[in-house]
Amino acid sequence: QEGYIVAHTWPEHNYVGLEIHLWSQFVKLETIRFSLLQAVGSTKGPWSTYRIVAGGMLGTDNWEEEQATIGPRPIESRNCEPIMDKSPDDTTLRIVMEESLSLIEKKDTTALVLCGDTTKGECESLQAFKNKNIRNLVAVWTCPTDENGESANSNDMVVKDGISNTFLCGRTDSIEWLENVVQNFGTIGFVAVDPDAAPEAIRKVSSLFRLKDSDGNIDTILAANTVIVVPILDESNKSRMMLVNESRRRREIDEYVAVHEITVGHIKTGMKIWFTATRHPAFLSHVADVASRIQDRTGIESAVTGNKLD
Repeated sequence: QEGYIVAHTWPEHNYVGLEIHLWSQFVKLETIRFSLLQAVGSTKGPWSTYRIVAGGMLGTDNWEEEQATIGPRPIESRNCEPIMDKSPDDTTLRIVMEESLSLIEKKDTTALVLCGDTTKGECESLQAFKNKNIRNLVAVWTCPTDENGESANSNDMVVKDGISNTFLCGRTDSIEWLENVVQNFGTIGFVAVDPDAAPEAIRKVSSLFRLKDSDGNIDTILAANTVIVVPILDESNKSRMMLVNESRRRREIDEYVAVHEITVGHIKTGMKIWFTATRHPAFLSHVADVASRIQDRTGIESAVTGNKLD
């Protein structure tokens, strides 16, 4: 009742093409694909994939759920009144981060939170993590700059209220500060970008995905199944989308990088949150669950509205 699978084989070329046809429960696609790759012994590659989403879900028992998960998401095309959505408040942002933490597979992992500069005082994302009792929590702060756009050089780490705080000040072009985090707490399994995070801090994390072998090994810093959560409140902030796009570089031929977007609010004006992960066979299903719980807690329409598929 949910679909079928067709296999096309070319034994002389040691090749098989698998067509997975689903007209219901689209979120199962990743799990089915991973199971099939295991069955044919190709989880380490080489393999490639693409997806086509067509109409035809109407009439299935759960078509409304499917539409909210994969789209297309309807908008009020006949409503000519201006959209008056306001920016999400601190409570909504905190709920988004709290629900995102459900994507962490190992609770003893190290979570990295990119906060703002030290003059901000608070970091809303950090508050969400405190409520969930994350074992290894590291907050990354930047230092305010002077009138010349410079700050004093320092990469200190200070523990306060059970949270390790790292301060990135001045020039920190290397990944030494990330290596220090790993040395003290273990590999990083979760990265959250606070709305107030400074562009320079985000760019420093993005540079991790451009490492050459001679500069270091990304797998000694990030866990195999690291999840990255990036809220987009202002599309003019290019550093955030750069982190989303750069994180897709972390793939060898045996890896699958999942990149999905949730919109909280109206499709045109709502807050966008991008989620990326490697080696999560059912990541889309989990992200859809996060969207559903955000909507339940905030009362604001939330759904998966975008994907970047490799």
